[in-house]
Amino acid sequence: MKKIILISLITLIFTASYSQTDTDTQKKRYERHSLGVSGGMSHAFGLSYQYWGDKFGVHTSFTPYADFETDYMTAFSIAPMISLHDGKRAKYFMYEANGFYIAHMSHNDIFMYMPAIGAGSKIWITENLNINIALGLGILFASEDTDFPEFTMLPDINFGFYYSF
Repeated sequence: MKKIILISLITLIFTASYSQTDTDTQKKRYERHSLGVSGGMSHAFGLSYQYWGDKFGVHTSFTPYADFETDYMTAFSIAPMISLHDGKRAKYFMYEANGFYIAHMSHNDIFMYMPAIGAGSKIWITENLNINIALGLGILFASEDTDFPEFTMLPDINFGFYYSF
């Protein structure tokens, strides 16, 4: 009788532990890292990398150099993100982005900084390809050598195309 109870208990434990395993571990594994290109005001533009944990993520973009006849521009951004809902074909999130632009144009050194907050979605096209669309509101702080006022409130629109692995 003790053997039957012991075997039943072991079977019950294994069954319960199997039922608690996450069947989406394959999806979550390749969804964590993404490489691609992005463009927008606060997310800068250029090569982009995203990392998603279980609830929080981070986005970074970088444009190393652009030459337009002795003029150059470097852009960098970092944006922490929090997941609001993780669906089968889309992830919805909020972000707080920080975009930095450094340029030398027409013999002027220009520095711009744009913090922004907003919401977005990561939409899966295929198993590994996805697009990001984000909308928000930001404030552009610009150096005095630009055509912009010292600070301007602007809509923040960002778009990205990514390969996840």
